[in-house]
Amino acid sequence: MKKNYIPISLMCLSFLLLLWASASASSISFGGKIVNDKALSIEAAEKAKFVCAVPGKTITIKPSKYTYPVEYLIPASNKSRLTVFRKLKLILGRYNTVMTPIECVHPEGAVITINLPTILNFNTS
Repeated sequence: MKKNYIPISLMCLSFLLLLWASASASSISFGGKIVNDKALSIEAAEKAKFVCAVPGKTITIKPSKYTYPVEYLIPASNKSRLTVFRKLKLILGRYNTVMTPIECVHPEGAVITINLPTILNFNTS
């Protein structure tokens, strides 16, 4: 009797496709030019004398010349060879759709929260 392994192979393939789709559904590709080595909203809060507890680095990029700048958080756990983000350098990567809250506290007691998308992986050129 000849055994047929095609249904098992198709089932494994469909399972792998499902895993890939669920992993890519929670992350989105991005790319553009780095316009600032700090998120503009964090920079504005710090100019207003807020102290922000940033768990890593923030950057601001401009996806194209016809769009507004977009801010991202690069967590401290995301190790990269790049330690200094130069302006007008190109960046490409994937970010998480879940926003990371960053709390900023003013010496007088006011608290603000800035939510930034978290970069999962990236590369620059």
